[in-house]
Amino acid sequence: MGVRRLGPYQVTELLLGRESGNRPGIPLRPKGIVSHRTGDPGATARQVRDYFNTRRPGRESSAHYVVDGREIVRCVPEDEVAYHAGPRANGSTIGIELCEPLVAEAYERYVWLHADVCRRHGFGVEAIKPHSFYDPVNRPADPGGLFPWEGFLADVAEQLDLLRGRVRLVVEGRELATDPPPPRLEGDRVVAPVRDLAEALGFAVRWDGEGPAVHVEPVRVEVVVDGRPLAGEPAPRLANGRTLVPLRALAEMLGWELSWDPAQRRVAVRTGR
Repeated sequence: MGVRRLGPYQVTELLLGRESGNRPGIPLRPKGIVSHRTGDPGATARQVRDYFNTRRPGRESSAHYVVDGREIVRCVPEDEVAYHAGPRANGSTIGIELCEPLVAEAYERYVWLHADVCRRHGFGVEAIKPHSFYDPVNRPADPGGLFPWEGFLADVAEQLDLLRGRVRLVVEGRELATDPPPPRLEGDRVVAPVRDLAEALGFAVRWDGEGPAVHVEPVRVEVVVDGRPLAGEPAPRLANGRTLVPLRALAEMLGWELSWDPAQRRVAVRTGR
């Protein structure tokens, strides 16, 4: 899919009626997502929603969302159970249906919605399972028969990175792999973990003492480089036990060269050494 950012897309809320029997109102604390295909070629998202809204005793079915090439329809709130993948999944997952036949506009909405749900609930893509995972006998190609599953997960991961502001950091021509949290955009500034960046460039980072240092106080972080405090926005801070610094401010202080590729969301660092 490339690194083109999708969405945001409007979500149309057409909640199922309680009288349908397909929206039980049971509280849900979601731990993942189940991805579906409707299995009803030609039906729109609204038509599938209307089907879910029809009472069928003993054949209850529903999903939280249905997606087609024109809209995303929310049928059940994310904090309520829907009947979409059997008892093992219904009590812990959000169900998302994709209308058929597959068109590019529907796929892009489907990818974006998965990424947006992951962002809001703090999921990684490993929390996304196909319906076939829960019912391999009756649903062996749900939804994988419509697209390559691993490619879909890669597309969702890419959009999730974009939604979370993640950027790629290239240091002296090599892409830097960092522990969480990754380099990311905050507003129009890139922040990055100072230890990963410094060690990739051969600098020592230590707490206090002489030379480059990171001083930590209870409510703020002070980054000191060669005896000079680092100033810049956003201010250095701790995140997940790691110190994040504004990359441009650090580069200007040390005379590094930065280049930004917005299409690839990539920042390159060269020290000139």
